[in-house]
Amino acid sequence: MLQGATGTFERTSDAGRWVKNHFCRGCGNTVMWETEVLSHAVGIAAGSFDDTAWLDPKLHVWADSAQRWTSFPCDAEVLSKSNIEQYRKT
Repeated sequence: MLQGATGTFERTSDAGRWVKNHFCRGCGNTVMWETEVLSHAVGIAAGSFDDTAWLDPKLHVWADSAQRWTSFPCDAEVLSKSNIEQYRKT
């Protein structure tokens, strides 16, 4: 986000940890998020970019929650739930 104010919504994950979603106060779209388990990183919503032509996602997480009409590329890893624990710094 280059300008404007963001709001924050904090919730508890299925694993009982906090997740903070930062959203555009103007339109309500998620812009980025932070998680307790990966407190050293910030996730950026791909749909928040004006130009997404350069994106080539190789991992899709929470596929069980996807809309029934969603299709995933054949060369992408598709996970039914989160695998975030494997990236956790100890």
